[in-house]
Amino acid sequence: MPLRNIGSVDIFFHSWDLLEITSNRAGEYGVKIDPQDFYHHLPDAIGHFDSQDEFDSTINWREIYRKKIFSGFISERELMESSLKNYVRSLESQQRALSVFKSMKEKSFDFVIAARPDVKFLHDLTVPIVKPDEIYIPTFHSWGGVNDRFALGREDEIAIWLDKRQFALNIIKKGLRCNPEKIASEWLLNNKLTVKDLNFVFQRVRANGDIQLIDRDLAENSDERGLKNQ
Repeated sequence: MPLRNIGSVDIFFHSWDLLEITSNRAGEYGVKIDPQDFYHHLPDAIGHFDSQDEFDSTINWREIYRKKIFSGFISERELMESSLKNYVRSLESQQRALSVFKSMKEKSFDFVIAARPDVKFLHDLTVPIVKPDEIYIPTFHSWGGVNDRFALGREDEIAIWLDKRQFALNIIKKGLRCNPEKIASEWLLNNKLTVKDLNFVFQRVRANGDIQLIDRDLAENSDERGLKNQ
């Protein structure tokens, strides 16, 4: 709704075809879901679901876990491995979302937003003047890089944002201690995109309906937007 208040909106997506979600780090345990329920809420959305199990079977997870790139901020092995797996899955999903967008769009857009599907907007979005070679990213939860869950820009710039899979996998292979936000920041820097601060706050809503614990203190009051820049 915050987007439709601005103008006409087309939605393109990619998601994994899951019937149950278990994520210890997110506090989700055997949550039953129906992917097709998505269309009840967004019947005009364009995209598709792919098998997560099929994708997982193509990845050497043991080799990825061995690199331990997230060990700098996650000490427990099980949580670190789960986070790494979900990160690699998300990189692939973003890449496939880009393919959906490029192959199925029928017009050009004034601006494009790339976002996780589980974000709850806390206030209206004021769209900046979108310029070439610039990308707009919320200021909070940057963790030494840039918030990696939401970006706004022109078509070409958002295509770059979504196309960081191989870059991230190369960092994993090198075993460099890092986090997703820092990887996103380095990718944009390598592509000479200027990151512009976006005064916009959202929360992540888990499959069980809970708000991610670290997001619960994000203020809905617009006067406090952006104060959680860490």
